[in-house]
Amino acid sequence: MHKHALSEEDKEFDRRFLAIIGSAIDKHFYSKIVGVTFNNSDGINRQDLLGKCRMFEFLDLYREPENTADPNAIYVAKTAGAKLGYLDRHAASEIAKDFDVRGKVWLAMVRAVTPKSKDRAAGMVLCLCRLTDEFVRTHPVKSS
Repeated sequence: MHKHALSEEDKEFDRRFLAIIGSAIDKHFYSKIVGVTFNNSDGINRQDLLGKCRMFEFLDLYREPENTADPNAIYVAKTAGAKLGYLDRHAASEIAKDFDVRGKVWLAMVRAVTPKSKDRAAGMVLCLCRLTDEFVRTHPVKSS
């Protein structure tokens, strides 16, 4: 994963999110999502969806092994199911292994949304969290 010094803002985010779900996770890192400038197949504009996301909001992760561009593809969606974009290749390849071996054991939480401007598309940084084996055993995830 990308190793870098955390900013004071990242440290404050870590402190707050660890207070919320700290005992349930054993690993976490930050990653941007990609593909946010495309519309979904149903015509929903991802840029509009990003603007409705808020810090600390949980999002869903879904494997997409049939994706011809990347067999490790994992897309990020609002809880209601609307696709926001994809994890970048590096994050997806790391997380796909856990999905395939251990099932759905990763959470995505909104770290930050960069608003759309005249010169730039909206973007999003996620905090990706791997759940502990103990948490997974005691909180089974329903199939989607």
